[in-house]
Amino acid sequence: MKKYLKLLAVCALVALAAAPASAYRDRKLALSGPVMKKLSTFLSNFTELSYYNFDTFESGAGEVLHLGAPENVGELIHFGIWHNYVNNFKSRIKMTPNGKYGAAIDAKFVAESVDRYFGLPLRHQNVKDADFYFDGRNYQFAPADGEAVYYCQAKQVWERLGVGDLPTWRVTGDIYNTEDKNDRPATFEAFVYPSTWNGKETWIVQSLVTKWK
Repeated sequence: MKKYLKLLAVCALVALAAAPASAYRDRKLALSGPVMKKLSTFLSNFTELSYYNFDTFESGAGEVLHLGAPENVGELIHFGIWHNYVNNFKSRIKMTPNGKYGAAIDAKFVAESVDRYFGLPLRHQNVKDADFYFDGRNYQFAPADGEAVYYCQAKQVWERLGVGDLPTWRVTGDIYNTEDKNDRPATFEAFVYPSTWNGKETWIVQSLVTKWK
């Protein structure tokens, strides 16, 4: 079922890129407060790591990071490592004072996070000039903290109709500073599609674009 959803997602992305504006329409969704909060948290997984402009295509127009391109696999690995460092430190991060960088994570968790959030497969590897090292089982990296963190607040959601068979959602809202919620330097537009992970309802991201004020 999951492979089927991924295939539909690829088809929807291709159709969305190719279809003229008149070929689709957006139907506004009235989601509950808890669902909007959950959606905001999902999207914040990207902005908290400074992933502000990207899609999951292999190529395309616009100045966005195409995470589906083979040359950008390092960005997927980087996300998988640091997502777990921020959100699953106690359960998945191993401090390795005698290792190459000082910390390590099992590669299976990196691939799991890339699959869960982007719906993309990951082939484990080393990448030239990357901030990590793959030792055949773990990704080693140098831990760091201290940068300002920005989250997403989803404000409006539409279901995009007329593009493929997958229920694609268009989400807009604000990006804000976690230390000062009045500091909102940007707005965003994201495309996601509903999915499940370990039996729980969630989403997979297709793209996120940020507009700074």
